[in-house]
Amino acid sequence: MTRALLVLGLTLPGLRASAKGATIEAATLVGSSAFEWTRRKASCNKIDAKLQKKLAASFVCTGLDPDGAGTASGKPLQATCHANKGRAEYLVFATAADCKEEQETQAANGE
Repeated sequence: MTRALLVLGLTLPGLRASAKGATIEAATLVGSSAFEWTRRKASCNKIDAKLQKKLAASFVCTGLDPDGAGTASGKPLQATCHANKGRAEYLVFATAADCKEEQETQAANGE
């Protein structure tokens, strides 16, 4: 979780805000774009029925206040989805363009 906070650029107040984020159903994220930022060569994918099913079965998704969560690119996060087991974590963005910019920013920063 510490690395996630560093990558997201969250401060302690941001941590408190995101920790209070409500758990949301993965179905509400269909149509959004996400990437598994813990993988080195991750790419953005539209959340379709297949990815939604994976998220619903093996992840817990938390909705975030767009003003309370920063990213390396400065684009607002819609949600994060943490694996029930393991270290996998998806960052979810409202648009494909925001997702791609964040992924490219993290890749350029070596994160």
